[in-house]
Amino acid sequence: MKTAIILNRALKNAGDYFILESSRKLLAENGFQIKAELPGHKPISSMHYGTVNSSDYLVIAGGPCIQRDFHPRIYPLIQHTRQLQCKLLLLGVGLGANSDALTKKSISVLERAIVTTRDVDTATFLFKYGIDAMFTGCSSWFHASPVTSYKTTYDNVLITTAPGHIAENIKLIDVTLRLFPNAKITCTFNRGLGRGDNPPTLDIVNFCERRGIEVVNLEGGATEMVKLCGQSDFHIGARVHSHIACVTQGVKSILTIFDKRGMGQSRALGTAPYDIYFLGKLNGSLPGAVNRALGSDYMHVAAQIERQRTFIQRYLRKLAK
Repeated sequence: MKTAIILNRALKNAGDYFILESSRKLLAENGFQIKAELPGHKPISSMHYGTVNSSDYLVIAGGPCIQRDFHPRIYPLIQHTRQLQCKLLLLGVGLGANSDALTKKSISVLERAIVTTRDVDTATFLFKYGIDAMFTGCSSWFHASPVTSYKTTYDNVLITTAPGHIAENIKLIDVTLRLFPNAKITCTFNRGLGRGDNPPTLDIVNFCERRGIEVVNLEGGATEMVKLCGQSDFHIGARVHSHIACVTQGVKSILTIFDKRGMGQSRALGTAPYDIYFLGKLNGSLPGAVNRALGSDYMHVAAQIERQRTFIQRYLRKLAK
């Protein structure tokens, strides 16, 4: 058994908490003893150097952290990285919005790390810089038991909104109401209500309330998000980890893609035939996507998750020896 310290960057977004909790579980089930968690958005305090360096691994638990300023802006780590004596493991990381290039400081840290990625797009990006990376999937893919079938009745439809893009979110909700006129519609906000997103979400909340749609604030934890996803019958929306929480619990899902994060997961999970671009003409694209999704059994998605589950389990157990 190997020991690990996890760097925790879950501050608000339910999806970040989902990644964190799934990473804890995955590590613990595959031969790692988690000694402590430290805040990832702050430099590691000198008082923790001993704890970190006496551990076998310092783990960055997923998320879209592969960006231009991975170090020191996203993960400050230790001021002088040569002081980091344990192994650095990036577990199921992905591309962020600002990932057109990497700084020299970011490259120097990533070159010394063990890197597993949540999609092939991220691994391919890192290869360009000579950084070895292995596609495993996001830890959240493996939080639940294997799916044996997907739901085929659609009485409860879940919508997740994209940050900002008020007009497009309202259009998505409006089209979904027309496509599922007899369903109970719930709209969730993974980063909270009001001014937590920029621009604020209040216009979307007000629209939902006028149309009789239940609004749920999910910020600050993952439990309610995972529960709602599992209880729904169908999901449409932009939140990547709500998409994952659905397809890993037997719920068909359409991801409305608005950046590299969604694109990578859509391809990796195998949901690309049903997923659509969020900023496109939803009146035309969403009905077709829903028809394709309803006509699929989605079992190729479950099969992809199980292939990667077997792979990451074997890989982590090898590291933990």
